[in-house]
Amino acid sequence: KGWRLITEPPVTFGMDLTPYREAPLVLHYPAHSQTVEHGVKTTSEAVRTSTSYEARLGQAFSATDSRRKLKGRVTRKRLMEEAGGEPSTPKRRLTTSSKR
Repeated sequence: KGWRLITEPPVTFGMDLTPYREAPLVLHYPAHSQTVEHGVKTTSEAVRTSTSYEARLGQAFSATDSRRKLKGRVTRKRLMEEAGGEPSTPKRRLTTSSKR
């Protein structure tokens, strides 16, 4: 049915795992978190749009940096205030509808 390649996880490569036969190995690295999911998404987007390794890396770092700088809800008002401008009030078009 074909070969299956099973490899040791990089984090435990070269470690003596004998002490962990009785007690679990506890690692304090993110594996399944929102940060990891963002990293997967960012990397996937960079691969789709960039051709060279340097461009992908630059795009990924840029996206991560922007995400860190714009923590919280990004609104038009907040972006204008951070840019030093005054947010303008959008004019609403009033429409009348005969449908009810």
